Amino acid sequence: MESQTPLEMIAPCACVLTLPVLPKRMEKVREHLTVDCSYPEKYLHFFSGKVRDGFATNSSTNNNVENNEISIMDCLFIKQNLMDDVSDNIFENHIAMIRDAYDRFPDAPWILFLEDDARFDRTVFNKEIANHVVSFMKSGNAEVLLLGVLPFQKGFGVPIATYYQPSIIRQWTMTICAHAYLLTRRAMWEILQFADSRKGVHHPRMHFDMIFHFLKMKVHSVYPMICFQNKDPAMYQRIQTMVPLLQCISFRSLSTFMNHLSLMMPVFLAILFSVCLFFLSRRTYRLLRQPRKNNDPVTR
Repeated sequence: MESQTPLEMIAPCACVLTLPVLPKRMEKVREHLTVDCSYPEKYLHFFSGKVRDGFATNSSTNNNVENNEISIMDCLFIKQNLMDDVSDNIFENHIAMIRDAYDRFPDAPWILFLEDDARFDRTVFNKEIANHVVSFMKSGNAEVLLLGVLPFQKGFGVPIATYYQPSIIRQWTMTICAHAYLLTRRAMWEILQFADSRKGVHHPRMHFDMIFHFLKMKVHSVYPMICFQNKDPAMYQRIQTMVPLLQCISFRSLSTFMNHLSLMMPVFLAILFSVCLFFLSRRTYRLLRQPRKNNDPVTR
């Protein structure tokens, strides 16, 4: 294992979701993984996703969200009008990729899944982190391990995460981003069972990256993050037009900040609870120490 690269250490096999209408993206991610990350191409499997209803390369004409009037509240609560045919297509392709990998690699204890825009940060990703990831995946406590993530809670709730072990944190609230993740076979089986149960049944639309928390799976992530998207997501670019302040903040920077915040929130809440408990105890003690007033009725 000493001679292996960090990516080779954590990924006994890697599946990359590509689209036939975007061949250049496939070549770029292939070059990144095999040349930049020195990942053996024999362990690399490209899954060709289907393009629903003949989507054009420029999906703006098919992306209904682009034509919807959405507000900040819609984004905060991830409402249904944020879903469109493109989102459904992404969901279907991820499920199909997981199903293909589940059948194709029955002996792999876990599998790395990537979208074709995933890029590893080699200045952060090293063998020390890779050893921690392997140790975690072998521990029996792993289900989903996200290599890059935006912790997020619907509405105005703050994201919460806790330290689990070196380089690994537990995400207790919802997360966004599914461009790079590790799944155990048990996790793959649960996702496929859920996907099969939805067939032929009317169900609410769902972004794929919400499925892990919908199924109440144990979601962990690598800290610090080691994989990012090479371009800000389209939805975030849309939000930037509504909040000009965000135009100077990249999605990567926002994700990094939210990860730090999610780890600080349990500490902040614990301090807040302790302070409230202290003042409540102090007030109760003072009330008990006050002499009781004589409330007996005056005899006449």
